[in-house]
Amino acid sequence: MINVKHYYPLDNHAEFCSFTKDVNWIHKDSHEDYDLIYCSDPLAYQEILKRPRRGPLVGWCWDIPYNWREWSYDFYQFDFQRDEYINYYLFCLSRCDLVLCGTKWTQEVLRRFGIKAIPIDWYIPNTANLEYHKHDRDGYCQISRIFPPKRFEIPIQACRHISEKIVSCGFAQTPDYLYKIDKLSDTYDESYLITDAQNEEIPIIIQSSKALISASVFEGWGLTPSEALYCDTPIFLTDIPVFREFYGDCAVFFEKDNYEDLATKLLNTTQSELNEKLLIGKERIKDVTPQGFARRWRDVVNKRFGI
Repeated sequence: MINVKHYYPLDNHAEFCSFTKDVNWIHKDSHEDYDLIYCSDPLAYQEILKRPRRGPLVGWCWDIPYNWREWSYDFYQFDFQRDEYINYYLFCLSRCDLVLCGTKWTQEVLRRFGIKAIPIDWYIPNTANLEYHKHDRDGYCQISRIFPPKRFEIPIQACRHISEKIVSCGFAQTPDYLYKIDKLSDTYDESYLITDAQNEEIPIIIQSSKALISASVFEGWGLTPSEALYCDTPIFLTDIPVFREFYGDCAVFFEKDNYEDLATKLLNTTQSELNEKLLIGKERIKDVTPQGFARRWRDVVNKRFGI
């Protein structure tokens, strides 16, 4: 049995803990002795690093938005401090004894900054909320943070182009961008913008759609496409390396920032093609579970530290 002190930003980052049977997870505010610190909260490093440590520090990294200028075109004021944040985060990760990440793409990005990381598949959290219930499928959906690199405008423009319904769902991270998407959505009667959906409503939206679309141009992994596959819903994704790595044969890909190409793919991809990709996708995510992550996490920690 090892004692691990855990710093995490959201409860779903701790969902895997109950499946690591030989680990005693200690709350970050506890004064109990520990053998190792595991941190998946970038903002917690300031507290961790200023204190003496009694064991290895393992960090989880979702992504490093090093190229934010490539996808930030209308909210520069919001992002003036992003370089400072990136430098802070890289410094913190460089102080870790082991860094884990979700994809080889993130591993390569970290390598550019001199940080060695080990990629292990993360998991779909709260799968109890995603249990499949049959719904009539109509139109398409996109679900994510409403944030410029997610490119919410692309699926809306594509669906308007082919006269299909589109449901856009998420919470607003930047008010100016939300305003832009809200105005665009208002120009098309079959575009519905939802910013206050409850967790239990998300699977209903996914299961009521013919497919989920993600036009994102920057990801560390991409969770909602996995949730869609779990809900037996096909996926259309931007052709970016991180999506190609994880979703390769189980998604229909379209050109980045090209709503006309997306519209063409939506019109021309047959149901049999979607069904075939869905079968591959269901197999791909079979082990993308809290139990699977617990096993992968435990194996790599044991291999590195012998505990």
